[in-house]
Amino acid sequence: MKIQIIDDEPIHNFITTRLLRQIAPQLELLEFIDPAEAFANLKTVRPDLILLDLNMPKLNGWEFLDKMGDEGLTNEVVILTSSVSHYDHTKAREYKNVLECVEKPIKKEKLQAIINHLQ
Repeated sequence: MKIQIIDDEPIHNFITTRLLRQIAPQLELLEFIDPAEAFANLKTVRPDLILLDLNMPKLNGWEFLDKMGDEGLTNEVVILTSSVSHYDHTKAREYKNVLECVEKPIKKEKLQAIINHLQ
């Protein structure tokens, strides 16, 4: 299984990657701090799951999801955000490919549940 991790804060990518390695070391993890670069590689990488931050420069999470829709890409997405806004959680449900919206930092147990759901 391939997971694309997209967050402009390297520390969040590091934490998420470390947790995923503990849960399932066999996963192929691809980290991006530049969402535009991540999007450009999406068709080539073809991840089974995208862990996506919302608040990023150049291309925020909502714009990323909109571009996916424009391109007909249906990769499953879990939004990882520091936002506690009810609006963000409600808006996330508008996207068919978004499994859920989770506040950062994600807990190991939550990440395990997401991986188990996909396997």
